[in-house]
Amino acid sequence: MKIAGIICEYNPFHNGHEYLVRKAKNDGCAVVGVMSGSYTQRGELAISDKYTRAEMAVKCGIDLVLELPFPFCMSSAEFFAKGGVAVLEQIGAKRIYFGSECGDIGLIKEAANAASSEMFFKIREQITHSEGSAKSYFESLGRVLGKDVELLSNDILGIEYAKEVKRRKLDVELCTVKRVGDRYLDEEITSDYASATAIRNFLFSNNTEPLENYMPISSLNILKNAVVNRIAPVDINKIETAILSFWRMVNPENLSDIAELGNGLEFRIKEAALSTDNLEDMELYASTKKYTKSKIRRAILFGMFGVTKADLDAEPEYTSVLAANKVGREILASLRKDEKFKIVTKTADAPNCRQSELSSRADALYTLAMPKAQSAGYLAKKKIYIE
Repeated sequence: MKIAGIICEYNPFHNGHEYLVRKAKNDGCAVVGVMSGSYTQRGELAISDKYTRAEMAVKCGIDLVLELPFPFCMSSAEFFAKGGVAVLEQIGAKRIYFGSECGDIGLIKEAANAASSEMFFKIREQITHSEGSAKSYFESLGRVLGKDVELLSNDILGIEYAKEVKRRKLDVELCTVKRVGDRYLDEEITSDYASATAIRNFLFSNNTEPLENYMPISSLNILKNAVVNRIAPVDINKIETAILSFWRMVNPENLSDIAELGNGLEFRIKEAALSTDNLEDMELYASTKKYTKSKIRRAILFGMFGVTKADLDAEPEYTSVLAANKVGREILASLRKDEKFKIVTKTADAPNCRQSELSSRADALYTLAMPKAQSAGYLAKKKIYIE
């Protein structure tokens, strides 16, 4: 059985996701999704809990959903890719499928080699002090390649997947599918392939009826049920008081080793918390050309959870099964047990380790942001979806 992996968020699962899964299935692969848990790569709370989103994925063609461990799921592209590829390595995936704006695997591999070079790091070090992160990245990449490159969010993730596969010396084929329809962060819907951002906007406006055109019906029905049961949509604004309180009281001198902080950013966020009365203004106050809103959001939450730079440098220690069908169960049964990396089916079986501790902290805050706040152990009690 050839196993293909998709590193994903499914926030929520929409037509574009189904398109990519169908491509992998048509190529004769069993498909494993390594999916973000409660938080996503841009520092946002997932619109619905991980078990709900995993059920959507299996209903729509994924064979097995494993959790992309925290804190890698809420990290910059480099560490997001590291966590996802690490899990796929453990299950023996031979292909990784991903959507990209350019749809050119040759360009992505070429860019990955350039972004791994010593010249790239030297050039970026010279210009990153005054330019925004994305601008300095692409300028550095263009100088190394000797040509301008027009790459966007999913292209960058693809580059990081390629870098990580190369770093780990894996025999894995990278397969990209050109993104169709609306762009990643488009808020306006102009095609049958709406962005997850636009879909989430509909959810927050309490209007799910139009989503029948943009989500598989089985995925939409699961999401509607979560809305009825008041466990979705999850909204970070429900916990803005907790966030502001933490940052108003914390001593920023104690946060210099926190991931995404350092170079005085912790003091800037502290000042933002003292000078504003809501989360949106706090983020805007702290943001600059160099510090994007996504970086600020990750830094704010990492500070609360105590996620350090060393936590991101470590290797993932385990993953949790979130959902599976018959093929997915066969994949799990075929895996050899690894004492260094565990695949758990119950939260209670998670190893007693730093990543488990951080995940529990993050989930405990997440459940307060549900429409009906839940206990800290709510997610630990949920059962995996078996089809």
